Amino acid sequence: MRTIEWKEGKVFLIDQRKLPLKYEIINCSTYQEVTEAIKKMKIRGAPAIGVAAAFGIALAAYSSKADTYKEFSLDMEKAKNCLTLTRPTAVNLFWALERMMNLINLKKDIDLCKLKDIILQEAKNIAREDIEINKTIGKYG
Repeated sequence: MRTIEWKEGKVFLIDQRKLPLKYEIINCSTYQEVTEAIKKMKIRGAPAIGVAAAFGIALAAYSSKADTYKEFSLDMEKAKNCLTLTRPTAVNLFWALERMMNLINLKKDIDLCKLKDIILQEAKNIAREDIEINKTIGKYG
């Protein structure tokens, strides 16, 4: 189990408040649940918070009932604003949210179903990049 991962339309994360005495996995099926997990410090560390926020945007995308890009964009902005308020000093949080929103703005001419898949892939890319950085740090110190 990774600290955070996407499986079957949900975000699974280790409740870091319980470590090292207890290993507990929580799952989030809405961006509001991810927001709460970040707020309550269930997920800690700037990179992990950024990954969680990116997956939060993906959850918001898949739960959006919007029929038009404009409505969808408003849904994504609402989710971003909610996630932004969780940890005002977490640099990676803002970086990840900005990256996700830039992608959404760049792909406004794409079918919404396809756009949702692209958003999820970008969140997975952020998670993968974080893992690669951690491995490099571990290798070189």
